[in-house]
Amino acid sequence: LESTYTITIKKQIDKKKNKIYDVAELRMRSEVSVKKLINIGIKPRKTYLDNVPRIPQQFVGDFLRGLFDGDEHVGIYNIKNHKCKQLIFQITAYSYQFLEKVRNLCNIPYGKIYKERTFHNWKIIEQSKLKEVFRLMYNNNNFRLQRKYDIFCQVINYINRDKYYL
Repeated sequence: LESTYTITIKKQIDKKKNKIYDVAELRMRSEVSVKKLINIGIKPRKTYLDNVPRIPQQFVGDFLRGLFDGDEHVGIYNIKNHKCKQLIFQITAYSYQFLEKVRNLCNIPYGKIYKERTFHNWKIIEQSKLKEVFRLMYNNNNFRLQRKYDIFCQVINYINRDKYYL
């Protein structure tokens, strides 16, 4: 794009996990640069889109992994007043229709989509289904966000311990 704009690395605090992460930010005010990004397929204000692009079946796992790496999470959470833990895979979007289309594209008919404030969450908590999602996203693929992959591996390792988790 031949731009002189700088990418700024900032610290972001995750108060829930009490961790600090590096976050990259690119701000631009050039109409020419924005048009170039749009011409190569970048969508402005993508938060409000509910279209899922046509994706060949062999790339569906890559698409889901891209959504997950972008701003979604998987984790192991303690349940208050219980000795067991809850394992969760979650994708958040503005549009219910978008999440439903992603679920259909990935052929993952399980989990629940629910509204929370102004957005929707697709949450999967069943152990066997979490393993299926993991295989879809990471089978035979080394191109990934390592931090997210490592967290998902921790969840899979918990499942493989054969202890009771919700």
